[in-house]
Amino acid sequence: MLKPKVVFLCGSLEQGCDGVGDYVRNIVGSLRTFGIEARAVSLMDKYCTNYNFSSTDLNQNQLFYRIPYNLSVSERVDVTKTLLQHLNPEWVSLQFVIYSFHPKGLPFFLPKLFKQIRLNYRWHIMFHETYIGFDRKADFKSKAIGSLQKTIINQTVKKIEPEILTVSHFLHKVLIERLGYKLNLIPLISNISYHTYSSDILKSELQKISKNFAFEEKKSVGIFGTIYPDANLVTAFESIFKDFPNERCFELVTFGNGGNYLDDKINALLSAYGERIEIIKLGKQSEEVIAMLLNYIDCAICSTTLQHISKSGVYAAYRLFDKKVYFANTYLIPEFHDLSILEIDKLKNYDREYFDSRYLAQYYKNFLLKS
Repeated sequence: MLKPKVVFLCGSLEQGCDGVGDYVRNIVGSLRTFGIEARAVSLMDKYCTNYNFSSTDLNQNQLFYRIPYNLSVSERVDVTKTLLQHLNPEWVSLQFVIYSFHPKGLPFFLPKLFKQIRLNYRWHIMFHETYIGFDRKADFKSKAIGSLQKTIINQTVKKIEPEILTVSHFLHKVLIERLGYKLNLIPLISNISYHTYSSDILKSELQKISKNFAFEEKKSVGIFGTIYPDANLVTAFESIFKDFPNERCFELVTFGNGGNYLDDKINALLSAYGERIEIIKLGKQSEEVIAMLLNYIDCAICSTTLQHISKSGVYAAYRLFDKKVYFANTYLIPEFHDLSILEIDKLKNYDREYFDSRYLAQYYKNFLLKS
């Protein structure tokens, strides 16, 4: 039996800068360990200005192909179509993020693009995002944009005619089912692969990055990734203080793309508890260093609202590395409150292996092997 081929399509594949791109990279790597020939194409990569391939002379060993953002729709169709024909997959998996195809989340060209590149491949769509303006408190503008996004999603699905639709976020499942589609709920995975390190290696390697690590002298709290505007680090740390009543001082290690709100949130935290907390800001790091930091920290703060942790690769990374997670935003949408509590409790009770990309790759392997 020939190995099935799958090509994943997403917005961007810039490592460490795009959560879904990291997700795709992990899935491609994990599938290949199962003998599945997997590759990925970024359709509108804002982090590159030139192709990283030649459409007339493809490197058969290349795994990731990047199409720059600044092309016309017709150019993008031609390049994508040619690339897929060269790669000749049995399956194409669209990793759908509506804002990765348009900065305002309104890529009206999307149905046309997929109609022209659909050809005879078998299709799967994974919804990482859906549409906005669905809750009662949404303002008129959000509801109007959401209505247009629903139309784009509907038309895209109809043009693609996928065999399988999936989500990892229970709320997204509800929202897409409102459009009349049936979906499978699949595992959430970490955007960082699991590795363990001895304490000696951690100390040796981390001291190369910063001389300020306390190691065993203080409890270390980690914040990985973007800090969102509604995150409250003060209340998160108050929960940590209660759980560690005998600890006077802590260190807070921030790493990854902190975003525009990181400094303001840290300043607010220091205003409240500056005498108890020392800050180590590391910024973007390699995946290997992030894995070391996830080994090193004692616990972690998640900036993603509690409502949406089932789509957060950062939350999954914390859980994969077996860290207790504190939440900086516990808001739940009122009309989904009971369902949210039920699903979040399920997520909190999963073993760490649930968040490993190999666990999800097994799911992909099963449908890729369908006759």
